[in-house]
Amino acid sequence: FLSPLSYSSPLARVPSLALLTSLPHSPILPFSRSSPGIPMYVPASRTHPQFGLSLMELRALYPGHRVPPAVKSCMQYLSDRVDVEGIFRVPGRQTDIFELKLAFEQGEEIPEGTGPFTVAGAMSQFFRELPEPLLTHELYLSFIQAAAVSDDSGDAIVRGLAQVVELLPQPNYEFAYDLMEFLAFVAAHGEQNRMSAKNLSLVFGASLLDPPLSAAIDVKMHAFNIKLQSVVVELMISRMAEVFPHRTLNRSASEVQKRRRMMMLSLDAEDEAG
Repeated sequence: FLSPLSYSSPLARVPSLALLTSLPHSPILPFSRSSPGIPMYVPASRTHPQFGLSLMELRALYPGHRVPPAVKSCMQYLSDRVDVEGIFRVPGRQTDIFELKLAFEQGEEIPEGTGPFTVAGAMSQFFRELPEPLLTHELYLSFIQAAAVSDDSGDAIVRGLAQVVELLPQPNYEFAYDLMEFLAFVAAHGEQNRMSAKNLSLVFGASLLDPPLSAAIDVKMHAFNIKLQSVVVELMISRMAEVFPHRTLNRSASEVQKRRRMMMLSLDAEDEAG
């Protein structure tokens, strides 16, 4: 019924997207970023593969979907149970989460009787299993430096984050917009569920924004950056309308590249000054 899969890089998988639903074992990243030493297992029949795939692959498989069907189902389900205390903080049973993932990847809806902690756990695990975090490796340092600004009000940080999110690839921006809109809705019910924007940022910070495994980062600096990761996500939630002023981006590829070059030059100048 279950068997481990061998690794194939994201680039190597792209040409075979059309075969994903017909292969007995669809290609998938075999290790979670949050637990790189623990192999992931998938069912022999994945008619609707979603977990462990890149956003590029997901967009190809589900055209017209800003958010993958599994995550959208979780958001809709949890929106009706948003007052549950400890949502996203209280862990669901791993066996229940695993069974829900199987259901999603076989094209099924959330089974009747599934608890909110299971659904929240599956949704959280989706982001941990992305081959690259939603906010991308490329922009990791840009987000961290934007959050490192000394700013008691948070206004300057928010302006910086708004500039960086505009550099995200279109699928990442749209997915992040819908995710933050949902998490802001959860945080708005914080008196009932005890999940403020800060608490949610502690849950999602490391899975949405983390450095590449190859990055050489000082241990003390890494600990400081973990705090800044939470600051980034917290402000994206609490001041979502300012960080994401548009539901989608209307821009050309050349404009994006120009903005990225300017951002990189700015970061290099700050490093030299430091």
